[in-house]
Amino acid sequence: MLSMSRARRIVAIATVLVSTVGVTSAVAQTGDEPDRPPLDMAAVAAYLPEDRLSGGLELMELDGGVYEAALDELWEALVDRDRARDTIGSAQERLLELRTELDETTHERRVESRRRTSILDSMGEVADARAEVAVAEFMGVSPDDELGLRSLDPVLAADHQALPVHSDLAWELLAGQQSLLDERLRVTTDRLTALTRTLEELGADIAETSATLEQAQVTEFVRNSSIPQLGDRVVVTRWDTQVVDAQLPLVVVDAYVAAARRLGVEQPECGLEWWMLAGIGAVESGHGTWGGSTVDHNGDTDGTIIGLVLNGENGTALINDSDGGMLDGDAVYDRAVGPMQFIPSSWRFFGRDGNDDGVSDPHNLYDAALAAGLLLCRVDGSLSDGAGLRAALFSYNHHQAYVRAVVAAAAPFRPVVIPDPPPEPPPAVPDVGAYLASLQD
Repeated sequence: MLSMSRARRIVAIATVLVSTVGVTSAVAQTGDEPDRPPLDMAAVAAYLPEDRLSGGLELMELDGGVYEAALDELWEALVDRDRARDTIGSAQERLLELRTELDETTHERRVESRRRTSILDSMGEVADARAEVAVAEFMGVSPDDELGLRSLDPVLAADHQALPVHSDLAWELLAGQQSLLDERLRVTTDRLTALTRTLEELGADIAETSATLEQAQVTEFVRNSSIPQLGDRVVVTRWDTQVVDAQLPLVVVDAYVAAARRLGVEQPECGLEWWMLAGIGAVESGHGTWGGSTVDHNGDTDGTIIGLVLNGENGTALINDSDGGMLDGDAVYDRAVGPMQFIPSSWRFFGRDGNDDGVSDPHNLYDAALAAGLLLCRVDGSLSDGAGLRAALFSYNHHQAYVRAVVAAAAPFRPVVIPDPPPEPPPAVPDVGAYLASLQD
């Protein structure tokens, strides 16, 4: 049968272990994991690195298993780390309680051990006294003589500073003292046995809780160390994820939106919209996917998109080399380059840094989209007018078939609503009344 103190300790240890289940499984998959709380995007966002995502796009629905898996992995790491931290706190608190109880029990056992030694000494004195009474009777000592019980337990001998040597009285008193000392020895021995068992149980509980603490500390360290890398992975995979309404990767939508918003501030009369750039990107390079290329999270195409040789053949214009082959790799004739297909001479005039990385690169979709917007906005009139848009597209590529192709390609994107950026918080207004009141205080 368990003692009450042992039962309480088992409950306390079980409480600590329950909070650890699932935390230790982050390092070694053992046991059943507890239910994980639902994904908290606000909590996750605090561990994501800052990026350039245009305001409002974070509200658009994304459809991507890789991105969702990255989010789930980061959330799992956060939950496991926090559970490990809770376990560390509980285990440390429990260890303090156990060690305090260990010290108190160790002290109590020392006291009981000394008491047992004292009882054994008193029992020895009683045995000596009984021997003296037996000798006195054998030798015929007078009943009026006194027999001094020098070292009896003070409690037992309090009323008998000297014991008269009278057989009946002496044997009766000594037998009573022997009986009391036997009972005290039994109680003290039982107590020592119980205290010894408690010390063993405390030692086992301390070892078990220490192991729990160590495992939780390992989990907390491993999980906490992985969180920055997992946060980076969430951001990177998010850029590659499709925006449901646009059916384009987020990085592509963001490049077009960022360019349109920037020119909306610099040239508001132009009336450039993001879907106009999307139409051009679709026709020119399939949004940076021509030839198997893809657009990475920075907007760079991983394949060099180079157009036809502009040598005046096969329906192309004749444009001699203008950049020594620096952008297009052709030192004889120019070629259109990048996801928005700029010829080198046009890039020198319109090329801009669209993602603020300090580089103007026609093979970067942010830079190319901004340059395309600048090219469209050079035409007189607003692009919000159909005729103005068609004139701007014709200036981009002098073929009416091209204009029709871009308008058709842009049509699916036109109804897609891009959420506005959240409003900037108003500046704090000083509380003059509170300030004046503080001066009076």
